[in-house]
Amino acid sequence: MRSLVDKIIKNPQRLFITILSCLVVFLFVWYFLFYKNISEIYSNSKNLEKNVSRDLKKYKGMQSQITAMESDWNTLNSEFQFVIERIPDKRLYENVTDYLYSDILKNGLKIIDFSPSNIAIEKENIFLPESDEEILVEKIPIDITLRGSFIDFNQFLEKIQEARYRFTTSDVGVSQSKSSPVQTIELIAYAYFQSSKNKTINKPKKIQKNEPIPTKKNKSPGKKIKNESDIKKVDVNVGLDDNIEDVPEMWLEPATEPIDELTEQLEKKKEIEKNTIPDSTTNKSEKPKTISKKEEPKFTSKNYNDLSALVVLASKMCKKVKNNLPINISEKFEINDEKVICHTLVNNNTEKNQIIYHIWYMNGELKAKVRIRVRSGKEIPAISNRKVNDLDVGAWKVVITDKNKMILDTVIFEVV
Repeated sequence: MRSLVDKIIKNPQRLFITILSCLVVFLFVWYFLFYKNISEIYSNSKNLEKNVSRDLKKYKGMQSQITAMESDWNTLNSEFQFVIERIPDKRLYENVTDYLYSDILKNGLKIIDFSPSNIAIEKENIFLPESDEEILVEKIPIDITLRGSFIDFNQFLEKIQEARYRFTTSDVGVSQSKSSPVQTIELIAYAYFQSSKNKTINKPKKIQKNEPIPTKKNKSPGKKIKNESDIKKVDVNVGLDDNIEDVPEMWLEPATEPIDELTEQLEKKKEIEKNTIPDSTTNKSEKPKTISKKEEPKFTSKNYNDLSALVVLASKMCKKVKNNLPINISEKFEINDEKVICHTLVNNNTEKNQIIYHIWYMNGELKAKVRIRVRSGKEIPAISNRKVNDLDVGAWKVVITDKNKMILDTVIFEVV
């Protein structure tokens, strides 16, 4: 080994080759073990620096817009709060309808028809982050027919935009006869109500089929079931369904039959007598004392807003009815179907029979009005039908109302 080293040292050529080879090996090892990795880390750092600089410029630009966005947000939030404050609680239903009714009269308009509904056509859940409260906002329609000048009507529309409660309108129609100086105005007004959803509410029970109740024959001549020949109809095409099974005719009486007001007055008189007791210590000439009950907070309403007397659970258009249930439910019927049946399921929460109406419209034109007597109880079916032919092609709707012209439900279908 020593001799080899001596030979290399003594020979300059060999010494140069040895030193050059060692230098090449050192550079090779240094490049692949150190420089390459450091170079990749450096390039990645430069790219990261460029990305950070770009994002920093972007965030600085967004930061300059925060003030304007915060101002817009505060404006929108204040407008939203103002709208929410104008939406009353649903328990003020009667107050809101009375307010709209009186506002119409204040503007010099004559009310021909004012029919608030008790069924919301739209519902929306809204969460209020400031109070951690979730509310349900409902949109309830009110059918209105007015008579007066169009100028007064425009003033009325301008005033309801700044009213105490929130109202909107749609489907405004104006008509005027040549001989009349005033216009007839039809529109749909919408009232908005809110109710809190944070309260625990018992879920309603599932609808079950009623058991058949045996009917007893009444010897009273005023309560006999009428024959089909005695039934009068506004439209000859609307009437009872011959194929409907287990449906008493007393539920499907025509609209032209007068309501027995004397019977209703006698029933009211009996209810008053039940709630009174005679005082034996007083003279006979004195009036009996009325039993006083503890007053409890209740949601009361006028006759046309009686929300608890009649409640429509569901209304369906169908081709057949069997065992008081609708069959072949559809929204489109053909003239070959021969009959279209309106099936309504009603809860009558009173202790006596109530009257509802099925009002049939074709393309906005009144075709028939069928009066149906609903007995007391839950899930009582009310049914009417119409024979269709070539002249009945078009858009149809059946409006279900009570005797106070209050809209309980509306069903829309088409005949093709």
